[in-house]
Amino acid sequence: MTPLRAYYRIWGYWSKKLKGHPDRAKFMALKFVEILIFALSPDAPPPDRPPYKPFPPATKNAVPESPTIALVVPCYIKDEMGKQQLEMLIRTIQQQTRQPDWIILVDDASPFSYDLDSPVEIIRLAPNGGPARARNAGKARAEELGADIIAFTDSDCRLSPTWVETIIEAFQTSREFQILSGNTLSYGNSWFDNYHEINGTLNGRQFKDSNRLLYGTTANLAITRNVNQQIGFNDKFPSAAGEDIEFCFRANEFGYAIGYIPAMVVYHDFNYSNSLQDNLQKFVNLFRKYAAGQPRLLKIIPNYYDYLDKTEGIRREH
Repeated sequence: MTPLRAYYRIWGYWSKKLKGHPDRAKFMALKFVEILIFALSPDAPPPDRPPYKPFPPATKNAVPESPTIALVVPCYIKDEMGKQQLEMLIRTIQQQTRQPDWIILVDDASPFSYDLDSPVEIIRLAPNGGPARARNAGKARAEELGADIIAFTDSDCRLSPTWVETIIEAFQTSREFQILSGNTLSYGNSWFDNYHEINGTLNGRQFKDSNRLLYGTTANLAITRNVNQQIGFNDKFPSAAGEDIEFCFRANEFGYAIGYIPAMVVYHDFNYSNSLQDNLQKFVNLFRKYAAGQPRLLKIIPNYYDYLDKTEGIRREH
């Protein structure tokens, strides 16, 4: 499948899906902007790309009855707002019905200083190397600690109270999954936040007529020790754009199936405001960042669009 054909299908899919929806016109206007950003990026896959090949059958996870879990959070704090977001995340971690055994914060050479009072292990990296490298440092530490489960979220997220508990239960009741991805909602209530919820921007892609995902996003992800030992994040991705897709793709190739767990809820703070102009600029910058990761993703997975064509977005669930 060519990118142009993929964009055409995406436009048709949403146009049909939102027929009769009161916000259809506003949504499609922003969808046009999103598609235009990707269409203008140099992401054409090579003409000699390999054919689509189904992933192997899922291998069952061996998460024990009473597992240990490490929570890895990469962060790059640039200002007071970033510090406040991190503090709010820590607060929601402390409010978990089941506390993680370890909280590993990987600071990727933040230019803004901060202090944390909670029992968080901080790994400080220098120089800045991007979120993939930071997650690798965190998951390596989790391996040293012997964690059975490694969960990931971001410093601008807030966890629902049962997030950790839900992850553990889901691994134990759904043995076919070695990776779990949850329901990531917007923390704000602007129209742009609402767009991301309808769009499922941070909810990955699910194979049609299947409970298996092509990928989930690292704002709301958990992996088993087995996955942690076999697969790392590709630190050639310089920013948070495409590295989670590539990680999940390789996991699928190993037979490590990814499951979607609706009750695994995270709220992402896009930091939109009351200013239409500012919000539109933030929206454009976000998707420019995502589009910037496409050339590298397609270089590694040249037939990515053939897999994408067999998936659909995950509907928001409240």
